[in-house]
Amino acid sequence: MIEIGRCYRMEMNVGKLKVKRISRQHFPTQIIMDRKQLKNVVYFNSFGSMVTNDTRCTWDIKFRIDEANAAFKKEEDEEEKQKKRRIRKMRRRQRIKEEERGGGEAEEKKNKKDEEKTKKKRRRKRRRRRRKEE
Repeated sequence: MIEIGRCYRMEMNVGKLKVKRISRQHFPTQIIMDRKQLKNVVYFNSFGSMVTNDTRCTWDIKFRIDEANAAFKKEEDEEEKQKKRRIRKMRRRQRIKEEERGGGEAEEKKNKKDEEKTKKKRRRKRRRRRRKEE
């Protein structure tokens, strides 16, 4: 087979070639090309369909369901991100309205949060320094 391919100036990558036998009996085939045995596979994906040894479509069905679930989950994740963005916008607007009304409480809450954040940052820096020193 390799010699015929060379006649037509074609080369085969034996490392990438795989063998699949479709039969109800499960025993591997032994095909040797260029002194290397080709890898036997149980299933492979061909044009969007899963082809198996036992000619059943269960793998294909499971594969397609998994693909659909992944796509659906990705869509849900996008929707969740959009919801979170909307909530953040609403909270910002509420803070701005409270500040406009003269609500000093909102500023106090914000200042407390800022102080807590700076304290956390300082603690992290101290921990990093200690780890580096050790």
